[in-house]
Amino acid sequence: MLDAVERAKKEGIFVLTTSTEQNYDFFSDYQTEAPFAGLGKIDPAADPDSVDNYTLGAWQWSSPDMFANSLLVPMDGRTTADMSGDTYVYYADGGWSWTVPYVAGVYALCCQVRPDMTPEEFYHAAMETSTEITRMQPGGSQSYTFHIINPQALISFLQEER
Repeated sequence: MLDAVERAKKEGIFVLTTSTEQNYDFFSDYQTEAPFAGLGKIDPAADPDSVDNYTLGAWQWSSPDMFANSLLVPMDGRTTADMSGDTYVYYADGGWSWTVPYVAGVYALCCQVRPDMTPEEFYHAAMETSTEITRMQPGGSQSYTFHIINPQALISFLQEER
């Protein structure tokens, strides 16, 4: 697979996977182990279009510093078939596998504006145009600031840059 990733990179193709940070060196500039991650909703019934309704997923709060310089993606709950095959299960928040398709879609939209955009330029512009949110760690006293991708601001920025 790594050979395929290298060939794609040479052709200018941004390869997004659940381990994208292993395929590109520029993520180290952001000092993050997780260049992309998903967020969970604070209240599953809340407005999905408002960044005020998102926070780190329950499992992410065990290491919130890991996500301080990440580009976070709003996620909503999903109901899927249970592994047993007999029932369904609801997940309130997801992780990298939920994030990759979202980021790939935003990248594709951005390429409609700037077809020659490199992965590094995309990530930098996405971080620059992200919406910052501050959240208090559940049961804790420390607050953290995170960066949520803002597709509208990102595309507007790229259009103005042309």
